[in-house]
Amino acid sequence: MRRLLTLTTLLAGVPLAAPVCAEQVFSFQRAAGQLPKTVVPVSYGINISTDIDNLKLTGQETIQVDVRTPTEDVTLNQAGLHLAGAVLDNGVKATITQDDAAETATLHFPAKVSKGAHTLVITYSGPILKTPNGIYVDDYTAPSGETKRMLVTQFEVADARRMFPGWDEPAFKATFQLNVTLPKEAVAVSNMPVTQSTPEGTSQKRVSFATTPRMSTYLLALVAGDMKSVQGQADGTPLAVYAPSGLEEQGEYALHASEKILPYYNNYFGVKYPLPQMDMVAIPGNYQAGAMENWGLLTYIDNVLLFDPPNSTPRTRELIYEVVAHEMAHQWSGDLVTMGWWDNIWLNEGFASWM
Repeated sequence: MRRLLTLTTLLAGVPLAAPVCAEQVFSFQRAAGQLPKTVVPVSYGINISTDIDNLKLTGQETIQVDVRTPTEDVTLNQAGLHLAGAVLDNGVKATITQDDAAETATLHFPAKVSKGAHTLVITYSGPILKTPNGIYVDDYTAPSGETKRMLVTQFEVADARRMFPGWDEPAFKATFQLNVTLPKEAVAVSNMPVTQSTPEGTSQKRVSFATTPRMSTYLLALVAGDMKSVQGQADGTPLAVYAPSGLEEQGEYALHASEKILPYYNNYFGVKYPLPQMDMVAIPGNYQAGAMENWGLLTYIDNVLLFDPPNSTPRTRELIYEVVAHEMAHQWSGDLVTMGWWDNIWLNEGFASWM
């Protein structure tokens, strides 16, 4: 995410009264956070069904967990969701207590869950918001003059818990396999390529995406709506810029910028971009984050991604290149390597800005 770094820039010139000491080498057990580390997610299989007219979702997720310390209680995050049931290893039911102020849910099992691998299945429901956090809808006026509705997610800092219950802290990395049911005419994109799309009744479809690499919850993303794209490639990685239908050609400049930037970063970091694709999406208007580095699905407010040659200024061209380069740098600094807690976000953002 692109942030102002004025304060850190000013502090860089302030003499220090004491020696500077480096932090300790990262340890998951010592990492800051609010959730217990007795149970750790390994992988999520998330199935959600969306009703974007009535702003509701229902979901079921299968989470493979590693129980590191035997426990009767499993605490994870949720915000605004209703957990209807939780079952461990195909049979052991939990009683559920939700603390909406703390944005948590505690699953209490009748006996201690043994150390090792277990499968947890949770069913739940919740709202789709109109405010730009969690999973929400963005109503906008299309080039045709029609009012359109786009489904968008924005999870940084702590809003993945608004779409699915989980360990919504950056140190709890896991893989994610996402399946979503939505209107059949919608184009849907996520961090990974679509693996399957099948009809659901007469008006909807179920779209499945490939499993992500291990990553933090805040980097998962989904955008769906009336979109088209321009496409290219660099260093063998397919690239695309999505925009509301009718504006896709305005993504050409950002696409060409990304084709130049990606080979440079691959060489600079010495680690090739590890995902099978990199998509960028222009969100029309209702996107408070400005831009966000979701791994493999970079999202931007439309005016920092789309360039209209007859009307856009040279400054807009410069801004697009700057913001695209910033969010692409995060694919390594932030996504591949992630801070253990939010108190080190300054390093994440500072390095991306420096690049």
